[in-house]
Amino acid sequence: MNYKDFNLKESLGSFFDKREDDTRISMINFLYGGKSKLSEPKIVVSERLIGSKEEDSIINEYSLEIPKKVDKTKRTLNLFVYQWGNLTDRIHGQYKNYIINLTDKQINYLIVSEAPLLDISNPKNFNCKYIFGQDEECTIYRSTPYHAFNKLFDKEYSNTKTSGISQNEILECMKKNAVAFIDLVPLPLPLIPTEVRRDWSFNEDFRIENGYPLSFSLFLMAFERFQRIYMELHKKEPNYSQKLKIIFMMPPKTSMGIIDYLAANVKKRKVDLPKELRNHIDIIIRTNHFSAKNVSPALAELPLRQYRQVAVNYSNNPCIETFLHAIRD
Repeated sequence: MNYKDFNLKESLGSFFDKREDDTRISMINFLYGGKSKLSEPKIVVSERLIGSKEEDSIINEYSLEIPKKVDKTKRTLNLFVYQWGNLTDRIHGQYKNYIINLTDKQINYLIVSEAPLLDISNPKNFNCKYIFGQDEECTIYRSTPYHAFNKLFDKEYSNTKTSGISQNEILECMKKNAVAFIDLVPLPLPLIPTEVRRDWSFNEDFRIENGYPLSFSLFLMAFERFQRIYMELHKKEPNYSQKLKIIFMMPPKTSMGIIDYLAANVKKRKVDLPKELRNHIDIIIRTNHFSAKNVSPALAELPLRQYRQVAVNYSNNPCIETFLHAIRD
C-alpha cells in the first residue's frame, strides 16, 4: 500500500465510525507504528500493542518468545481486532442518545477526552469500562468531571465516594451542565504507551494532512464528528457559550501535542481551528507558566500542573483539582 495515495483521514474516520471496515488492520498498524506500517497485511505485534497495562501477563508471556506464548498473543490480538468492531454500533448509539438529550441548551463546556483503554488480557471478555459503552461502573477517566462539577456546584458535596459511579449518573451530570463531550479516539483501543502518544504529536511519520500532528488531526475529527451528529439529530448547529470552557482530559503527550502546535504560532494557526473554537484559542493554550507559549516541542515535557486546561496529572490519571482549576476561570 502506498500511503501517499491512501486517504488517511478518510480511512481513520471509517475505522472509528463504521462497524464493518476493511481498513481496520492497516489503521491499527498506523496508529501504533506510523505510515511505514500501513502496508503490513497483519497486525504488527509489538510491545506497543499488547494488553492495556505494561504488567499484563500477556506481555510477560510474549516477551519470553516461547512459540506457544507468541501464538497465543497473536490469536488474542486477532480476536480483539474483530470483536472490537462489535463495540462500534453500541457505543455510537449511546453517544447519539447523549447528544440528542443535550436539547437546545447553550453549550457551556467542551471536554476533550479519549476512550479509556481496553483490557485484552482475557480475549473472551474484553473489559470496556467506557461511559458510552454500557451501563456499568466507569473509570476515573469518566468520574472525574462528575466529581468536579458536583464539588463546584453542590455545597454539601462529599468526594468520599470516588468509585462506584454509574454511567447514568455521569451522563445526567454532563447533560445538566450542558457539556459537549468529544473523544479523539472514540472507541477503546489496547495499550497506547507514552512513546506512541509522543509520536502522535511530534513524529512526522504520523501526520495525515496539512502537516498537522496526528493528535491535532484527531482533535479536529472529533469536533467535526460531534458537530455532524448534533446537526443530524437537532437539525441545527449547536450553540456555544461565549464563555465556553475547554478542558483537555487526555494523557499528557496527546494534550501537549495540540497545545504545542497551536502555541507555536497562535495568529497563523488560529485559522486551523473550527470556526466555532477560533475565539477560544487563548483558552486552549492558556497556561500558568510564563514561558510555556515560547517552548516547542519541549512544551510537552513541562509539568502538567502548570497547565490549567489539562485535567490529567503527570501519571496520566485525571485530576479533579486540575479539572476544577480549568472550569473555575
